Amino acid sequence: KSAAPLTGAHSRFPKYMPRSGAVIALADRVNYCFTRSLAGNAIPVGSREMTDILSYLAFISYDVPVGTKIAGTDGILSMKDTLPGDVARGEKLFTEKTCVTCHGPEGKGNGPIPALWGEKSYSIGASMAREERAASFIMHNMPQTAPGTLTAQEAFDLAAFINSHPRPDSPGKEGDWPMGGAPADVPYDTKGGHKAYRPPASLITRANPARTLVPNPPSIGHAAAK
Repeated sequence: KSAAPLTGAHSRFPKYMPRSGAVIALADRVNYCFTRSLAGNAIPVGSREMTDILSYLAFISYDVPVGTKIAGTDGILSMKDTLPGDVARGEKLFTEKTCVTCHGPEGKGNGPIPALWGEKSYSIGASMAREERAASFIMHNMPQTAPGTLTAQEAFDLAAFINSHPRPDSPGKEGDWPMGGAPADVPYDTKGGHKAYRPPASLITRANPARTLVPNPPSIGHAAAK
């Protein structure tokens, strides 16, 4: 319940997403995962791959009534307190808390173990690029051998260290939160007036920027006009 399970996801969409400023379909949410969290390309909504993914999500949500909330399915748990992370302390903890054992000294990951920074990591537009979101996931799920043993401050320090490194850009990110209300720790500027909080050292240009964009749902135009 602390790692954003997918059970019930099919029953909660379409839904309003503040970051998009619109009501989005489940296929759009899947593509946000591909383009932001995986720093990959969007897949066509009518493709066999998207159909298979949506079918699987429907299958594991079979007994979940529409609108029902299951523990953990609102996403990564919110941290009780927002603490200032310290990059230097986080760098030390990265070794002391065995993060380096799985993710490597350069954060590149290994096989199924994800990269934490660099060209194969999540993009700046991913939720994990926000310090509070990353700290929550780290505190509740890491280290793998002893999840839940870190303090909130240690989690924020690790998040600050990890997110200080270069990572893939997220084309179109400046259009996020078009209605305003961007969380304070979003690490990039938005047209809505938000100023970047602790942006990473640099951004890595995506190979196919156009393929990383998820078209805005039609409802975004109606929302912006109000």
